[in-house]
Amino acid sequence: MRLCVDFRKLNATTIADTYPLPRMDDLLTEAKSTAYMSTLDLKSGYHQIKVHEADQDKTAFICPFGTYKYLRMPFGLRNAPTTYDIADPAKPDEVLGTYHSSALRAYELPVSRDSGTIAPLR
Repeated sequence: MRLCVDFRKLNATTIADTYPLPRMDDLLTEAKSTAYMSTLDLKSGYHQIKVHEADQDKTAFICPFGTYKYLRMPFGLRNAPTTYDIADPAKPDEVLGTYHSSALRAYELPVSRDSGTIAPLR
């Protein structure tokens, strides 16, 4: 089941984060220097990011079963794409689990990384 929550009122009062996407030509230049490249389609991408406890009430919604709030970042929030793109690399388990690498490059979805060798891909 995928919930669809109307965040228009929240988004209208949210200050937009701005963060530039990496330039495609820079990504291609970096890719030339790697022997192996893997592509990861992170399952339920946004839902891998925790919502700060102080902000969880802002995501509250009512349905026939009760009132709920998101503990993980849902789709539809104004800054969700930017938050996902700049997820803190110091907390790799928060987003990438065992696939974290300093050579990780995201261009929306999927995520590409320099694997170095074929061993991590097995």
